Amino acid sequence: MSPPSEVALWHQETVPIQYMHAVLLAAEDWDADFAHQPIPRQLKERYPAHCDRIPLLEFIQLCFCAAQQFPKRGISYDIGWQLPPTAYGNLGYAMLCSESLLDSVNIMERYWALISKSVSRFNWYEQDDLCVIDLTINDHLQGPLRALWIEASLTSWQRCIESMLGEPLTWKEIWLDHSNTCQHPPKQAAIGSVKFNMPSNQLRFPSSYLKVRLPMANSRSFAIAVDNCEKDMHFNGLDGGELIARVKALLTLSDSGYPSLEALSDQLNVSSRTLRRQLSSYGYGYKSMLDQVRRQDAIRLLCINDLTIQQVSDLLGYSDPASFSRAFRQWSGQSPQRFRHQGKIEACPI
Repeated sequence: MSPPSEVALWHQETVPIQYMHAVLLAAEDWDADFAHQPIPRQLKERYPAHCDRIPLLEFIQLCFCAAQQFPKRGISYDIGWQLPPTAYGNLGYAMLCSESLLDSVNIMERYWALISKSVSRFNWYEQDDLCVIDLTINDHLQGPLRALWIEASLTSWQRCIESMLGEPLTWKEIWLDHSNTCQHPPKQAAIGSVKFNMPSNQLRFPSSYLKVRLPMANSRSFAIAVDNCEKDMHFNGLDGGELIARVKALLTLSDSGYPSLEALSDQLNVSSRTLRRQLSSYGYGYKSMLDQVRRQDAIRLLCINDLTIQQVSDLLGYSDPASFSRAFRQWSGQSPQRFRHQGKIEACPI
C-alpha cells in the first residue's frame, strides 16, 4: 500500500480553533456582514468557543470565502495579526516562556506540526547578520488562497516575535514569492517592508535578537508547556517531530555534497526503506526535504557576490549550471541571475 499523499492527509488534519476566530475577526473588521454568510455562520455554530481544533478542510473553505470576499485588500495581513503566541495554545505558551528568542524559534520549529503539518513547512537559519524564517507551502494550495495563507503566516510570525520580545523589531522584512495584488493596506497589521516576486517566502530580521532574554522567561512554566506540547503531538498523531528534526539536522551541505537517503539511514540506525516509510507517514519525503535545503542554500550562496553561478551550481551538486538554473526557476519562477538582480532592488512598502 502506498503512503497517503499530502492532500489526502488534509482530510485527517485539524488546526487550532483560533485560526477560525482570526479570520472571522479580521473579516468582520472589513465587513460586519461577513459572519452572516453561510460558511462563516455554519462554522461558528458547529464549533463553539470551547472547541480546541477545527478540521483543516473546513478552515480552508473559510479562508477561500474570505479571499473571494475581499480581493485586493490587506485582510491576509490582518488575519495574521490576530494570531499572537497565545493563539497557538501550549506551543505559544512554550514560546513565551522560553529563555531566549533562539529557544523560542527552535520550539516553534520542533512542534510546527501542531500548527500546520501537510499545508506548510517551517524552517529557519542564520544568513550573515540576519535570522531567516522560511515558509514552504504545499503546491496544491494555489491562487488567492495560497497568497492569503502565506501573508497571514508571515505576519503572525512577526507578531509572535514582537510579542515575545515585548517591543517591535527595529528592522524586519517579508519576502513573498508572488506579485503584489493588495490595493488597500491592512487595517490593523503593522508589518515591515515587503518584497514581492522573491524566490522564497520568508520573515527576515537581525540575528542579534536571537540572543535576547525574553521578559516572560520561566524555566518551570516552559517545562510544563513543552510537556503539554508532547502530549498534544501524541494525541493528534503527530509524533514525528523529533525524527523530522534529526533528519533536517543531518541533511546539511558538506564538501562531499548532501548525504544520500542511505547515508541518513545509516546515521539513524534504520534501513532506507524504513526511513522512507517513516518520513511518508508524516507527510515528508527525502527528495522534498533535500529540495527545501538546496533552495535555502542556493539563496544563501547567491547572496555571496564573489561566487559565480557555476560555482554555486557546483557547490550544490548539480551536473551543470543549466540544471541548477532549471531547478531554481522551478522553485522561484525566476533565474538565479534575476534573483541576484532582484536582491539589489529596494523593498516595496505595503
